[in-house]
Amino acid sequence: VFQWQEQVRQQAHQQGYLRDSFGAVRWFYEVYAPDGHGGMKPGDQSEEAVAFLPASLAFGDMRELMKEVARRGLDRKWELVNTVHDSVVFLVPPARLAEHCREMYPVLSAPSKVLVDPELAPGGLVVDIEANAGSSWAVMEEVNLRELGAKR
Repeated sequence: VFQWQEQVRQQAHQQGYLRDSFGAVRWFYEVYAPDGHGGMKPGDQSEEAVAFLPASLAFGDMRELMKEVARRGLDRKWELVNTVHDSVVFLVPPARLAEHCREMYPVLSAPSKVLVDPELAPGGLVVDIEANAGSSWAVMEEVNLRELGAKR
């Protein structure tokens, strides 16, 4: 991990930018800065350079996931409200919660079609999900997906 982080910093420093596999570009102007002794030290954007690729790839994966939800018409069927960071918010009548979870769980927990690595995730990265339900954010409670019959 530390070797990869240093490689990313060096690339961002030398190029002045990083580009992810989706084509997103972020510019970096101070990955390293003079240390006052003839050397270099981490600059103001050192940690930002390391964080850019994982964050932008996760966002790209989420974007592809939401496209799949839309292709299946599940955004309209289940009244998609918004995405918040890595969560997806729907307006689901309580009486249809089990049906919603059974239909959405396989889609939302499916192996990624874009985060694929020949060694770490040859079939696509799999991230399990959890569901919360309630009449407002203040009273959300975790839903037991297995009890509702949700299966990948």
